Amino acid sequence: MLLSNKNFYFHILIFSLFLIPFSIQSKLGGISANYLFLIYPIILILINREIQIIRKDIYFIFIYYTLALLITLFYDINDIEINIRRILSFVLFISMFSFVFIRIDNTTYHSFFISFIIIGLFLSLYSINTYFMFGGGAELGFRAKAILGTSRYGFIYSFLFFFVLLNNYPKFIKFPLLIIFILGIFLTYSRSSVLSFGLTSFFLFIYYSYIFIKNSSPKNIIIYLSLSLLTTFVLILICYIFFYNIFNYYTTRGLLLLFHLHGESDGFNLFNYKSSEGYRFLILSMILDYLNSNNFFGSGFLGIWYINSPEFTSKVISGFIGSAHSQYFDVLIRTGYVGLLLYLYILFRILFYFFCFNKPIFWGLISIFFYSFFHETFKMSYGSFLFAFLISIYSNNYYENEKKI
Repeated sequence: MLLSNKNFYFHILIFSLFLIPFSIQSKLGGISANYLFLIYPIILILINREIQIIRKDIYFIFIYYTLALLITLFYDINDIEINIRRILSFVLFISMFSFVFIRIDNTTYHSFFISFIIIGLFLSLYSINTYFMFGGGAELGFRAKAILGTSRYGFIYSFLFFFVLLNNYPKFIKFPLLIIFILGIFLTYSRSSVLSFGLTSFFLFIYYSYIFIKNSSPKNIIIYLSLSLLTTFVLILICYIFFYNIFNYYTTRGLLLLFHLHGESDGFNLFNYKSSEGYRFLILSMILDYLNSNNFFGSGFLGIWYINSPEFTSKVISGFIGSAHSQYFDVLIRTGYVGLLLYLYILFRILFYFFCFNKPIFWGLISIFFYSFFHETFKMSYGSFLFAFLISIYSNNYYENEKKI
């Protein structure tokens, strides 16, 4: 019984410490720095004197990335500082495989997800408290984005929302958590957070609607669709009444701006480098130009800052701060086309695995999949820990092994 297991509570404590987000400042901006979770598998291997046999596909990809590092060390063979940074960046990148060498048991599995919920709960409650401390955003207007807005935690809230929604938790626990996490999503003041949440909700609705409609009478289908529309309308109305600042922000800076209905000059425009989408398009153009110059292995695990582009610095007044603004762009510049394809292979393999064995994790991952188009996710230390743990579940074939016990 987990609740009577002291080891269970110990794991919740240490995993929560590993998940606490903190950053260190550098000339390139804030860098996610809590990679303490890398210590855990090392200590466990030393204690148990046992290493798990990993899947062949994981082994092959691990070897490929390691060879890519060794080759790219010759890019700047005379620059020791750059190569030290390259090796450190490689260690952080490859941390996604850190848990495949240890066995994930029932205690470790459940304690991790409880820890993840605890950290997400704390971060979201902090944002909610700050929001109401400033009068519910009424006095701040769009300045609330500067105080509350963040692109760092949206994928945590979104993952946890779907994870909690589809798990069989008691209702008195489930509903408060869902409210807190959905408020956390909207209080990021990040259109990416809301878009990834909305897309995942849409596909989730389509998936379960198909299952329901396939086995239901026309009368029940009409009732189901009517209740769905009514629920959506009520939720929008509640947001409008009690969280008008949030509602106004997303309608103005989202829908109206997208369709140029707000009368502002900074509507959706891929070629406006000062807009959100234009900025990302420029970064992608820089990366592709760099890779097309015979850089098969990308930058060799170094970030976007490694690229020197006069075109970029001449068009962006604030200069470049070192973020690729997309998990996929970040992997692409660090590892090249083949490296990105292998990365996507891992992602889709674990998506398929969880689709077969655990729908709550699958739908949570789908939300991160969408979010990753617009911001870094698994690059962040807490995102890296989550990815490492999920890859380990896949590599360990946890669900099949649990059936045998």
